[in-house]
Amino acid sequence: MSGKEPNYKKLQARRQILMSEIDGAPVTSDDQSDPVIPPGGVAQLNLGLLAPPDPQPEFFEKDSSALQDFQGVVANNYRERDGLSNLFSLWDNIPRFSGLALQGRFKSEPGEEPLEIFSHKFEFGDQVCEMVLTPAQINETINGKLCSVFYYPGLTEELLELSLVKMAMDRTELFKSDVGPDRAYGVSFSLSSLRTFMSANKRGRTYPELIRSLQILHKCNLEVRINNVLLASGPILPDLYSYSQRGFKRNDPNATWAARFHPMISMSIEDRAYRQYSIERLMCTHSKSALVLSKILVTRARNISTTVPFRISYLEFVRHCGELQYSRRSDGIRKFIQVAESLKKFGTLSRVESKKVIGERGKVIDVELALYGSASFIQEVKASHLKERVVSERQEPLPPAGGKKRPR
Repeated sequence: MSGKEPNYKKLQARRQILMSEIDGAPVTSDDQSDPVIPPGGVAQLNLGLLAPPDPQPEFFEKDSSALQDFQGVVANNYRERDGLSNLFSLWDNIPRFSGLALQGRFKSEPGEEPLEIFSHKFEFGDQVCEMVLTPAQINETINGKLCSVFYYPGLTEELLELSLVKMAMDRTELFKSDVGPDRAYGVSFSLSSLRTFMSANKRGRTYPELIRSLQILHKCNLEVRINNVLLASGPILPDLYSYSQRGFKRNDPNATWAARFHPMISMSIEDRAYRQYSIERLMCTHSKSALVLSKILVTRARNISTTVPFRISYLEFVRHCGELQYSRRSDGIRKFIQVAESLKKFGTLSRVESKKVIGERGKVIDVELALYGSASFIQEVKASHLKERVVSERQEPLPPAGGKKRPR
């Protein structure tokens, strides 16, 4: 960048025009002491993205555009930025946290049959995907005896992963390394910062629970195939480092931890295959099914509005994640409607319309829901569209080795 001082007023005016094209109103800060112009330099102003709270030196490197795009958000001001994170388009449509629903249990203790490696097929757009999940085996003390226990990742692990991704967007400790043709991304954190973040989002967990969940994510292997072709395979957290026992007391809450994300997350960061969203909207949901449905809305409901609904049926939802399977289908359908209605309380939906599918002898065999977005959720969708637009206008993602485009 030349030594000439950029024309910040002109750059900010251009950003406001771009925002007005998307959501009909210019973006201004409601607090002049909280400037809209980010500290990321001219490149970030052209993007219209707010930088993380304290950008690390790598954020400004010439070859770190993927990191800048991932950590930057489209927001009115810095306070709004603090509530935004990213969901990964394909990664967050993989029902890897639904082992209980798909297999009937999530844990096996000594004396019980160990959990099995299982596969589950689901659809992503027009592609047939398959996940193969290997349960984690960890040591636990049960009745004073050290035993091996098997776990599938569940709700706590899902919330923990959402928290780590958010921390990777906000904190300076996000790191990257060159692995093969792509880069690998991870995040450094402390148990106390992780617990504080989850508690602030009303998802409090104890330190032993957090450590167990980290171990489950580290030791549970996830393999993903698309149209029978292997895309990636590895632990959900391939690398997990703890410095809590190097001169500190055991599991020091303030000691440094580091985790590397699954290869699919790193690929998504490089390919810009993610959607900006409000993390509070997902963290505040009261059930596993509501969290799954919220993720589907964020990643798939691209055209949702107060007049144009996103449509999904009960059987489609069950085929995708296995949640809400009941011995009586009528009970599952009733619960599915209740889950959708609950999202109105959290400001995600404005209304829910249901249409029953009638089979033989007048029996209800399915229900199709028309889900209409709330005003706040629609604004978030528009901001996510804008982020995709400004990122793609700045730089088209490079294709992977071999020239084939990866699934997004």
